[in-house]
Amino acid sequence: MKNFTPLMFALLFSASQFVNAQCGITGQSNFITSQEALNALAGCEVFQGDLNITGADVTNLEALSSLVSVEGNLSIYETSISTIDPLGGLMNANVISIYNNEYLSACCASLEWQLAVDLDAIYSVTFGSNAFDCNSYSEAQASCLGLVPGCTDSNASNYNSQANFDDGSCLNGPDLQVSVNTILNSLQINSFTSSDECLVAEGCITGIGQRKTLRFTTTISNYGNEDFYIGQSGGADNLNPNFYWDDCHGHAHYEGYANYRLYNYPSLEPSETIGHKNGWCVMDLGAAVSSETPEYITNAPSCSFTYGCSIMGISKGCSDTYGSGISCQWVDVTDLADGEYVLAVSTNMETDNYVPQYEINFENNIVYVLFELETNGGQTTVVSASEFDGSAISDICAPSADATDLGFNFSEEVELVENQAIMPPAFLNEYFTESIQFLLAETFNVNGLVVYVDSLAINDISGLPLGLNWACEPQSCSFPVGNSCIGLSGLPTISGSFDANITSTLYFTDTDGNSQEVTLPYTGGNSWLDGVLDGDNSVFDAFSPSININVEIPVYGCMDNMALNFSPTATFDDGSCELPNLGCTDILSLNYDPDANFEDGSCEYCAEGIEWVVRMDLLDSYGDGWNGNYYYIINEWGDTSAVGTMGDGSQSTDLFCLSPGCYIVNVPAEGGWPQEISWEITAPGYDDVYVSGGCPDQQPLNFLAECESVSGCTDSLALNYNDEADFDDGSCTYPVFGCTDSLALNYNEAATEDDASCEYPIECGENAEAFILNLYDSYGDGWNGSDFTVTDPSGFIYETTMQTGSESSNSFCLNDGCYLISINSGSYPGEITWDLIDDLGNVVLNGGAPYETTFAVNFSCETIIEGCTDPAALNYDDSTNTDDGSCEYPVECAQGTNMVVMELQTDPYPQETSWDLITADGDTLIAVNEFEENNTLYLDSVCVPDDVAITFNLYDTYGDGLTSGAGNGEFHLYVCGAQVFSGSSFEYLFSGTFSGCDGAQIIVFGCMDETAINYSPDANTDDGSCEYEVVLGCTDDEAVNYNEAATDDDGSCTYITCEFYEMLVEVQLMSTNGNGWESLNYELSSFDGSMQETGTLETGFDGVNYYCLSDDCYLFTVPEYGGSESFNWSILIEGKKQISGTSGTKNHFGVNQICELVMGCTDPNAINFNPQANVSDESCNYPNGGTQLLALEAGWNMVSSFIQTENMSMEAIMEPIISQVIIVKDNLGLAYLPDFGFNGIGDWANTQGYQLKLYDEAVIDMTGVVVEPEQTPIDLMEGWNMIAYLRSEPASVDVILDAFTSDIIIVKDVLGMAYLPEWGFNGIGDMLAGQGYQIKLYASHELIYNANDDDYRMSQTPLVDNTPTAVDFEKNTGSNMHLLIPESAWNISVSSKDELYVYDAKGDMAGAAKITFPNTLITLWGNDLLTAEKDGLYDAEEWSLILYSEESKTVQSVSLDLKTGVSGYEKDALVIASQITESNFEKGLALYNSVPNPASNFTEISFYLNKEMDLTLRLFNVIGEEIKLIADGIKPAGYHTAQIDVNQLAPGSYFYQLQADDAQITKRLEVIK
Repeated sequence: MKNFTPLMFALLFSASQFVNAQCGITGQSNFITSQEALNALAGCEVFQGDLNITGADVTNLEALSSLVSVEGNLSIYETSISTIDPLGGLMNANVISIYNNEYLSACCASLEWQLAVDLDAIYSVTFGSNAFDCNSYSEAQASCLGLVPGCTDSNASNYNSQANFDDGSCLNGPDLQVSVNTILNSLQINSFTSSDECLVAEGCITGIGQRKTLRFTTTISNYGNEDFYIGQSGGADNLNPNFYWDDCHGHAHYEGYANYRLYNYPSLEPSETIGHKNGWCVMDLGAAVSSETPEYITNAPSCSFTYGCSIMGISKGCSDTYGSGISCQWVDVTDLADGEYVLAVSTNMETDNYVPQYEINFENNIVYVLFELETNGGQTTVVSASEFDGSAISDICAPSADATDLGFNFSEEVELVENQAIMPPAFLNEYFTESIQFLLAETFNVNGLVVYVDSLAINDISGLPLGLNWACEPQSCSFPVGNSCIGLSGLPTISGSFDANITSTLYFTDTDGNSQEVTLPYTGGNSWLDGVLDGDNSVFDAFSPSININVEIPVYGCMDNMALNFSPTATFDDGSCELPNLGCTDILSLNYDPDANFEDGSCEYCAEGIEWVVRMDLLDSYGDGWNGNYYYIINEWGDTSAVGTMGDGSQSTDLFCLSPGCYIVNVPAEGGWPQEISWEITAPGYDDVYVSGGCPDQQPLNFLAECESVSGCTDSLALNYNDEADFDDGSCTYPVFGCTDSLALNYNEAATEDDASCEYPIECGENAEAFILNLYDSYGDGWNGSDFTVTDPSGFIYETTMQTGSESSNSFCLNDGCYLISINSGSYPGEITWDLIDDLGNVVLNGGAPYETTFAVNFSCETIIEGCTDPAALNYDDSTNTDDGSCEYPVECAQGTNMVVMELQTDPYPQETSWDLITADGDTLIAVNEFEENNTLYLDSVCVPDDVAITFNLYDTYGDGLTSGAGNGEFHLYVCGAQVFSGSSFEYLFSGTFSGCDGAQIIVFGCMDETAINYSPDANTDDGSCEYEVVLGCTDDEAVNYNEAATDDDGSCTYITCEFYEMLVEVQLMSTNGNGWESLNYELSSFDGSMQETGTLETGFDGVNYYCLSDDCYLFTVPEYGGSESFNWSILIEGKKQISGTSGTKNHFGVNQICELVMGCTDPNAINFNPQANVSDESCNYPNGGTQLLALEAGWNMVSSFIQTENMSMEAIMEPIISQVIIVKDNLGLAYLPDFGFNGIGDWANTQGYQLKLYDEAVIDMTGVVVEPEQTPIDLMEGWNMIAYLRSEPASVDVILDAFTSDIIIVKDVLGMAYLPEWGFNGIGDMLAGQGYQIKLYASHELIYNANDDDYRMSQTPLVDNTPTAVDFEKNTGSNMHLLIPESAWNISVSSKDELYVYDAKGDMAGAAKITFPNTLITLWGNDLLTAEKDGLYDAEEWSLILYSEESKTVQSVSLDLKTGVSGYEKDALVIASQITESNFEKGLALYNSVPNPASNFTEISFYLNKEMDLTLRLFNVIGEEIKLIADGIKPAGYHTAQIDVNQLAPGSYFYQLQADDAQITKRLEVIK
């Protein structure tokens, strides 16, 4: 502490007046680690001793708002505070240190402290590693005083229009940058033959002849505010120093344009392939590539097109491009093997003949592209390409436990001299990497005193050669205790010797318990250290060495002294070494090695003068060998002289010996895939020996002999058998049996011999006509359950089908009359067609399946309309004329029972709907869940007991009631003929209770108090269930449903009573800390897994869960708990303890059973199936087994899996994360709701995608059989689908779906990114394992993915990144739509830096995107119905557009005209803009579509006000008469909702009108019954 100042005396005097306001312990370090402990200091004005505040639990400093003085050091670190402003009154302390506070961004209090620092009342204030605006005093000053540092020079490249004081950062000068996207979009392989020696001399190719080159386009832009001036070449006699004269081509070449290097990946060792672009005309060819403008360039100039071939250069804002078709615009890769490589393209960098010119930034003068070469069938292609980050830390270093010396540990190649690390030499324009390991111990000896180390943060490494970068692992560069590392990497662009220095900050606790931080290299200034070190700072040398790197100009050559072309002067190995390859070099030998260049005497030969060498080349187009097929060389006596095959691969060679003679080469199709096979036979040294063929095949081989052979068909059973042929040439033809009579029904025009199978039309009697029926099946497996039926009013006449095959014919007779012809669907109706032909050969009917029509034979008949024709029936239909037996009649109910009739009109999704009636005792009276037809009326009736309370439940699995899309449904429940319940609008469940029937009064139980929160307008008998602000519940702690939070007992206490075959089982849970089991859950399950329950102790010290269990064996599992608390449990049956234990245990018990637990694999499909095991231990291994981890975010996800697990039920898959699951939905809207015990989905399907909403992030571990994607087709239907991605590796969406691109409307991922092939827009890029995707199609298709080892080709549609940068917008509500804006729609000037925002009426953002060309796509997010607050657009809510200009930093409203769709929100819609213009309109009033509409019971109307307004909302009929005043009066700004009861309104059209201030909006409402 420094000497007291007058200010400090005043402070201490003030503090002495408040003895009770003192706290702390003098002379000690006091640690506050929780908010509770900190709150205990409230009112403290003078703190005695050091005050250390730490811990994530500390969220605010309000308790210290009275603090004036700290009699010691104040340290605040690793907390969750966001501001230090409560400490604004602190005016006295020793050292104040505030660091590592992740959320701290408000530090204006430090400005108050500066006065105390100036008066010596505070020794020092330091900040570090906090959030923005809190890392230094200058940051806080700029933020709090409104100062914005930056470049204030309006002409500079990085001019900041917001800056109000200049920080000296202005950039002035040229700035060249290589376009990486231009390279990626043009990379290709090209082959040609060259005899141009000039290309060899210039280094463009490595030799003449056939060359293979990697071609690409190079574009270099100048983003700076000054020209990059080159000037004139000067000619051969007056050459510009930056040019050299090319005698071959007779002109000057500019050296600095571009250099190309290839590196092997992942070793990053240089390839021997080198290239460069000889610029002969560097000029302004176009504007700079705007999409790649560096982030620091804020004042990009426009291109003035100044320079050409005479005076060369690149003007500011311009670019020069050398296209891939220009000579030498390539890298020669003739001798390059398949694999992955890194291409480095650089400009304006030092070479032997070139000195770089000045630029404002050299860091962007080089780009790296990672690409892969693959050769198939002799054709080499680039199969993938992407930008490569040359400084990626994963490519440079990883922390190693081998580093055992404190501080920095260098490799053996590094020489350490007087704390300077002398690195191995780097080479100009060659990739350099070096890993530096670092070890930080928990304690550190400072001149005999032991201090405790917290961490060391690397601040900077300065002085590195230009082109080298550094990075850390961990990437934060904050090194904890233990091992870390630093990686150096890059392409040095200038030669020379460079000394680099590492600056860092060490955080430790001194021997007095005070937190300290020092900057290294240490030069003094810390009072504690200075007193301990006494001027000797060498103790920190291990933490702060300097680095020397010498960048040399390389001398290329082979550096291996064992190589044939070893170069003793080379300093950089260019990979050109030619090592001796020993082997047989004689082409006439049996073991000739074409790769050998040095004879080793190993050659083997055939018997001299008797046999000669024959070469058999075996080829396979697929590359998997001959798949069990063999070749046979057979001599003229029928003996096999040679035989062979190829086990694997695409090419192999067999060498064998043959004597001169006549042979047959026989390659029969004995194995699989013969069509892939080809072969060639040659004889080294004899050009006239050549035979080739395929499989199956037979060829004569006349080997060094005169042979005569007769080719022909040698099969005596063939029609063209040739008994003189001795060689079968495959020409045999055979008879085709069948019906050869063209008048027959089954005439076969291909038949050559009649087999007496002809069938003829039957002859019919008088007043009858013969018909021929032809049946067809496109798949060839028959009609699969579909039948062709003919009936007349009296009943069945004729029925037939096709059991198998692709076509058949039948004939039958029909008398004159009227008939019904029908064809049912069967299993595969899409394969079926048919036609009906009369006796004149005319087609009178044809069609597919299903099909139904009336058919007249010499008769006139009215159209048959089937249905119920009995007026007494419940479903009598007066529009029918033919009774189909569907009449339904009221049930006669016995005495003591009442008639209940359910009338239900389905919506477009009938499979979502079901209902039941359940008594108070839990008995189900009726359950109906088989609704198949949409928009169809269903009637059901049942007799129920009188005077018994009955609950009616109506379910919808999707959660939208009966209001799905067009054709809304509705329901009416009648008891004794009177309507009790009706409606259509609900979510997942509509429920109500009724009882009795006295002819006029139906008892409907419920809460009848309108002030209650659960008031039921349908109830006419209050059941005491009303709920108020007080918490009603069971207050008896002996009851199973005891509610600790209940204030009033509502008589609902439940006491367990088990069935006669069950036993009451108690699970007693105990916690030693009173916080419950802290999210730890147990699992209770039967051995066979048919019963599974989970539970926990939510809070408190103890609790009990009850179960009624039948006689069986059970498993009780409690996971391990990582904390120090103890969680205990016991299981009792009928009050007697069975087992007990603690966390981390798995026990079993039996209910009236003696159980033996045998763990193991219980899946018979697994290779380690244990038939003795009765409980699965999840150890199953499968022939094609694997694991996939599905990482899920909090909120909405869209997922899929390529793993087939042992149990695919939705319950089993979700069980590990069940506490986090809110809902799972499939493409049909079927749902799994674990909180309600409802599973409308059933089992997880690998081909499907699913939407999941979670409370918090979680991971699903899918373990089992890996689905083979190529064997798992996915059926895609017209309209929307939600599909799985079944491959383990990513692939581009446009390539995967290429087979049916023309039928794709849109593909969406979980983030709303989309692929629209019709518009050339790809915002998805790669499809990823674990993700699900929505796809909408014009027509049905089948999707089959490539196998995991069969890669897709490169994407043809560039990825569009439309993520906004001016706003931070992230949203995922599980519901969205898209707006697409073609470039032609813009009637105002926009650029690709501008952004477009979507807002709802309230002004909340619902979408944001960067403008892209030629098409802009923006995702609009809808409201999530599963959240309480509005977080997106309502259904049909209109939205507005705001355009943000990057250039002017302003926003403006724009008007939108749509080519397709409407401006109201509609889930999954795609709307296309036709015109966008400027608009000054500000919406102040909005009225939304009512929901539901049409309505039959109730409907809700929502509206929005942007300010407080006096309004009226009225309902009118079609003639303008006011029916109802819905709302009136003064309403505040915001959203409002009103509900209308339309039960008393007649069916028809109505209008509702909102009037406020001078505005009026009217919308239509339809009422149906």
